[in-house]
Amino acid sequence: MKHDALKQIKQKFLVPKLMISLLMTVLFYLIYATGFFNYSNWTMQDTFFQHEKTVSENIVVIGVTSHDLQEYGMWPWDRTTWANVLSNINSQDDLKPAAIGLTIPLYGSSQPIPDKLLAEEIAKDNVILACTAEFKLDFSATSDNYSDSQLIKVADITYPYLYPDDNIHLAHTNILFDEDGILRHSLLEITTPQGGIIGSMSYEAYKMYTEFHNIDASFTPYVDENNFWYVDYSAAPGGYFDYSVGDILTHNYKQEDLAGKIVLIGVYDPTLMDYYRPSISSSENMYGIEFIANCTNAMINDAEIRTVNKSTEIICLLIGTFFITFLSLYLKLIVVSILNVLICILGISAIQFAYSYGILYPPFFFLIGLISCYLLSIGFNYWLISYNKKHVTDVFKQYVDPKVVEKLINSDINKANSNGVTSNIAVLFVDLRGFTSLSEKLPASDVVKILNEFLSLTEDCIRKYDGTLDKFIGDCAMAFWGAPNAVEDPIYRACCSAVEMIRRSTELTDAIYKKYNKKISFGVGVHYGPAVVGNVGSATRLDYTAIGDTVNTAARLESAAPANTVYISEIIVENINEYAIVEKLEDKLKLKGKEAPIDIYILKDIKEKQ
Repeated sequence: MKHDALKQIKQKFLVPKLMISLLMTVLFYLIYATGFFNYSNWTMQDTFFQHEKTVSENIVVIGVTSHDLQEYGMWPWDRTTWANVLSNINSQDDLKPAAIGLTIPLYGSSQPIPDKLLAEEIAKDNVILACTAEFKLDFSATSDNYSDSQLIKVADITYPYLYPDDNIHLAHTNILFDEDGILRHSLLEITTPQGGIIGSMSYEAYKMYTEFHNIDASFTPYVDENNFWYVDYSAAPGGYFDYSVGDILTHNYKQEDLAGKIVLIGVYDPTLMDYYRPSISSSENMYGIEFIANCTNAMINDAEIRTVNKSTEIICLLIGTFFITFLSLYLKLIVVSILNVLICILGISAIQFAYSYGILYPPFFFLIGLISCYLLSIGFNYWLISYNKKHVTDVFKQYVDPKVVEKLINSDINKANSNGVTSNIAVLFVDLRGFTSLSEKLPASDVVKILNEFLSLTEDCIRKYDGTLDKFIGDCAMAFWGAPNAVEDPIYRACCSAVEMIRRSTELTDAIYKKYNKKISFGVGVHYGPAVVGNVGSATRLDYTAIGDTVNTAARLESAAPANTVYISEIIVENINEYAIVEKLEDKLKLKGKEAPIDIYILKDIKEKQ
């Protein structure tokens, strides 16, 4: 029986759960499509994947430091200085670097002799010079901002002073951050207005390095339509620095430390304004030369990261959201909790595992979807419990007086099972006269219909005056005032209810007489006094009721009352005498269970209190 009930509840809410799952899926797609959580997605992506890793020993970074600027004068330096730097680095042919990436801009001519000296050093086949591209304005709102939603085009390129000498090696040094100002991508190659291809400084240095060592240049990153690739950082700001330019000029280094390696030369001072916020540590600034070193390291280590395309991400998001939402709504909360923990652990492990093999799946929407579905499950279960509680309560109220139900629900179970309390209450009994003989001659359906009409009238009169309907006993009803909740003037209210029952029953009585030629009517008894009110019954079955002499007296008054008559006791009269119209019986009445006869009064009517 219990299993069938649960099955019915599940079937009842199956369609709503499917609809909620579908709505949740649509909502998540809209949130995803609007890009509302893009910044949060990127930030979490950085936290998940960007950590310090193994740094290649084949990369040497030489920086222009604050001390160098003080030592060698105002920036930009004379080109003789750079000629000396390159000369020192390439001083021994057998120990020269595989590639030297000079990221310092050398635009325009300066003086003939320094230009000539520098040109001679650049002519050595391992030096790469920097050039800078300028992009068309429709690239994005600002010229330094990377966006994967717009195609970029190079408008112009600023070349070093030796261009177009065919003997020089060129590389672009453009660094463009993402929409949130964080550096995550590198521009692998640019296409010149003339149709030529110029690689980034890191890419050209990497190719020169592999050629020098006669190894395959196996790094082939996944690039988007704009030639950007996702950079897997290996070092945070400060992680790439080996020598200052001053160390090179003063020979404060070991030549063998540079042999066969990639040497990158760039600024390492904040006053030269060449710094960015990297995804590996967005709270710190990273110099451009460090970013180039990170890119080069990724190439040497074959750290090719392929971002899952948007179509795949959307399909996974929609399918995952729908099924997780549906399961979260369909299963029990404890099962959902365990399932969510398992899915979270497995999902994060799968995302990390995929990244280790070069596939980047953004974790944010997976986690936020999982959390949202779990919260939805909690909310739905809370609503379902509330719904079921209300449903049970509403059904319960059809069998037990609503005030009693509320008291039982809101009270401690131990208190609910207590032996009851003694309270002064007004007790009313009402019974249908002539109903038994009528029921013997009518079909059962008619009997039930007539009984329900009279009992409904009885209940309405009791509740109208804030009484507690204790029980129906066949064609009889019991009610009391003053418990479980105290009411003002319980005697007056009970008498008002009794008088109204008699008055309103006339219409029903006449209708039944016309239809069945049988007369039925109410007989009512009301008494007031102390009674024990509480839960009475066994360990597994309880009734909230009142017991005691007061209840018995009210029942005896009702059984003695003629048709369409309300019998009340003397204590009732004493309390409502100024409002009631009563008639005292000439003879005292001997009630069953009473040793001595008592005075009985007929309640004719009762006045409304002003």
